[in-house]
Amino acid sequence: MNAGALGNSSLNTPGACSNTIFADTKLQHTDFSRANLRNASFMNADLRYTDFEHADLTNADFRGALLDGAVFPGAKLKGVIY
Repeated sequence: MNAGALGNSSLNTPGACSNTIFADTKLQHTDFSRANLRNASFMNADLRYTDFEHADLTNADFRGALLDGAVFPGAKLKGVIY
């Protein structure tokens, strides 16, 4: 799945976003709480003020992403690349 601009969206459906490419997208203020984002690519994405609470971010790639104000309480971060 490729994603375009999804800012101010809620994508907290478990299983819906694993292996998704969010590279170079605008995702400010998006609610990814409790989402399965295993192996997702967020390279160069705008993730300012995005909620990753309790999300599974195992092996996700955040290289070059804007993360100001993003929150990760309880998120699974094993293997994440920053």
